[in-house]
Amino acid sequence: MFEYDFINRYNALFQPSTVHCKNTELSLFFTKYLLQQAISRYEFSLPDKPGWDEAYFTFTLFCAGYGVVLNTPRYGTIFQYGTLGGYNINYMPDFVTVTNPALDQTYTRTIGEDCEVIKMQPLYGSVMDIIGYYADMMALTSEAIGVNIVNSKLAYLFAAGSRSAADSYKKLYDKVASGDPMVIADEKLYDKATGRIRMDYFTQDLKANYIANDLFESLKNIENKFFTDMGFNNANDQKKERMIVDEVNANNEATMSKCMLWLDTMKKSMKRANAMFGLSLDVKLRNIPQPAPDPQGGGQPNVK
Repeated sequence: MFEYDFINRYNALFQPSTVHCKNTELSLFFTKYLLQQAISRYEFSLPDKPGWDEAYFTFTLFCAGYGVVLNTPRYGTIFQYGTLGGYNINYMPDFVTVTNPALDQTYTRTIGEDCEVIKMQPLYGSVMDIIGYYADMMALTSEAIGVNIVNSKLAYLFAAGSRSAADSYKKLYDKVASGDPMVIADEKLYDKATGRIRMDYFTQDLKANYIANDLFESLKNIENKFFTDMGFNNANDQKKERMIVDEVNANNEATMSKCMLWLDTMKKSMKRANAMFGLSLDVKLRNIPQPAPDPQGGGQPNVK
């Protein structure tokens, strides 16, 4: 058991003590949000029987990067996460070990002989590195939005001559900020010479200090970059008055580059599994509704 001050000093050796992206509630929120967005890009056709739960299949494939199809005496042909091992002439894994408390034993199977691996990327990688990066960036930006909004509200500076006076100012501000329609203040908080409460403006130009709108735009741009990496059609990283055809085509190519590589890799893996076990696994890009056409563009995107 360690005290919080020791934990803070230890963690500060590896990362700035004021910057915490990983394993925060906000970062986990955006990780789950982006992971669901990535999965929604694809539509899978799986057997309708035990051992082929769609949620388990998709989250295993996207989070781990791969899963193994094998035959078991109890459940028949199933999909499971396994541990890769060994390497062949191409320095690729040649066997996989599957362990699950619901199975009657631990299975070690040879890839291509008595099992097949469905993988998302050619080198068995997942998309969690991409999702983690954008989730951290969105968490930091969202946190900055909250801090900026709070700082824009703190517009008054109070002068207190004692701790009790400071506490009175805090309670006074809490009641005013919470919308209390009637707030009673101690007369000791007022300056006898001026008859006014002892306070001053911390900043007189709140609008200059308010950058939340810009941060919201940055948050949207980060999400658009993620959509580009995941293969979702989007206008571009930033809105433009007019875009030339080459700019649109360049963005379309960037959008589909990794998406088509992953789709092709999954299809080839499923084709091998189908041939070995007599299945009909398949995956395709989901047909996502597109935004309404620009009315000023004659039914076409706003392209010059």
